[in-house]
Amino acid sequence: MHQTTVRFGTELWRALEQEAGALGVSVAHYVREAALARLAYSAGRRGDVAFDEALGGAAAGGPAVRVSLRAAQAESEGTFAVAEQSRQARARAERLRADAVATRSSIARRRRALPTP
Repeated sequence: MHQTTVRFGTELWRALEQEAGALGVSVAHYVREAALARLAYSAGRRGDVAFDEALGGAAAGGPAVRVSLRAAQAESEGTFAVAEQSRQARARAERLRADAVATRSSIARRRRALPTP
């Protein structure tokens, strides 16, 4: 999988967050699916043979559809794995921050308890 940075204006980002949230997916997942839809649309307008074969397979319920579904499922599983990894990293960061705050508070209490020379 490749990774890239895409910049969005404030209004477009809000709209993406709102639409993705309504569908229960991340903005990254929504944008990825939109890119795939755009590619399929462009290929269809060109009359791309591979696209025609996929459509023919879809109409007949043939192998092209099964391959596409397997590829989509693998892509989806990868997306969910990355999302879960991100969730775990955020949770770990929150625990580390809480531990750091507790440690700083403990040190400050001990310093205040020391007699002044």
